Amino acid sequence: MKMLKLARLVLLLSTTSFLTNSLAQNFPQTAKARIDVREGAINDMVFSPDGHHLAIASTKSLHLYDAKTHKALISFTGHTESVLAVAFSPNGKLLVSGGSDETVRLWQTDTGELLRTREEHWGAVNALAFSADGETFWSGSNDDREIRSWFSSDGGRGSVRQYSSQYRKPTDVYTATAFSPDAEILARASTATAPDMGDGFLIFLRSLHGTSTSHIFLAEHAHPVNVLTLHVDGKTLATGSTDKTIQLWHTNDTDKPLHILAKHTGGITDIAFSATGKLLASGSTDKTVQLWDVETGKPLDTLTGHTSKLTAVTFSGDKTLASGSSNGTVMLWDLKEVALTD
Repeated sequence: MKMLKLARLVLLLSTTSFLTNSLAQNFPQTAKARIDVREGAINDMVFSPDGHHLAIASTKSLHLYDAKTHKALISFTGHTESVLAVAFSPNGKLLVSGGSDETVRLWQTDTGELLRTREEHWGAVNALAFSADGETFWSGSNDDREIRSWFSSDGGRGSVRQYSSQYRKPTDVYTATAFSPDAEILARASTATAPDMGDGFLIFLRSLHGTSTSHIFLAEHAHPVNVLTLHVDGKTLATGSTDKTIQLWHTNDTDKPLHILAKHTGGITDIAFSATGKLLASGSTDKTVQLWDVETGKPLDTLTGHTSKLTAVTFSGDKTLASGSSNGTVMLWDLKEVALTD
């Protein structure tokens, strides 16, 4: 009998050790929480302006989580295909989402009610932003030349902005679209090249309230730019590519990049500036998140623990980072533990 009890105790300790080690492998010590959405890849994420909620766009639907308790609050259902982009209104009361079903949907955050659905886009909607006053929001698609603005109060009829360039050919496609945080500036990357300008791929920068292109320049990547993001001041642009590098540009001086960030061993899948713009986070197919000092371009820390490629990164202020992966896992990181922040 004593031998049987001893054997059971050894088995229990071994099982406990196995489970503990398995959890440790999937939940790194530097991460403060893990959310398993379990609905395919995480396509986009954004924290509410007050930092209390995290909206997660996945393969099947849009979810709202409590950013403190990490509990699921609401699932927004209506998209018929993958949800690719999501944005909060400045007061946090509205969410707008875009998807592969070529629709833009406006939601009430406290109830999950679908307020409006717009179907005017001709391609998958993968870029969204609210204006600073929350009265309008913008939507963009890489599959067409249209950028649309909408009234958030009633869904609006929407207005269309057509953008073209002498360098773009019918065979050229947009590979990434981004808005500045206040929806004042639009950035788009294209497979278009301009041999008379040098080697690289064209980036278009435009004021959304102007009538002409502000800048056209070449991103000096070896492969097309697949991710873009604009700094909170609208003066710095980050471009990422499958060539494993990120380039930082000043939007008024685009002859050469400010910095070339090279540490990832896989292609860049997403990039994001922190709220103050001091930090840049990048996700990669190498399953890591890299933190960078924006002013110097130097790497600060590498976050490991994801078991599949990264697909989305987003900040809450300068203190918390969320990273999502292709297997539906989201990690929340306390940056006081992993990087030098003020």
